[in-house]
Amino acid sequence: ELRGKNEELSALYEELSASEEELKENFQRLLASLEENKRQQEKLEYLAYHDALTNLSNRLLFMERLGIALG
Repeated sequence: ELRGKNEELSALYEELSASEEELKENFQRLLASLEENKRQQEKLEYLAYHDALTNLSNRLLFMERLGIALG
């Protein structure tokens, strides 16, 4: 009976170890996804205020800064 319990505990330990590795991998994928989302958000914000062809500031950025200066 003790041997059966040891085998059961050993199997449970292996399962938990695998789960821990899986959690670590999922966490790493989550971090990578968050970083990618942040990069995409920064790119969208840049594109909202700059001309895609010339990379010059656009009217929206000008108006926003003008409002702040006059504000």
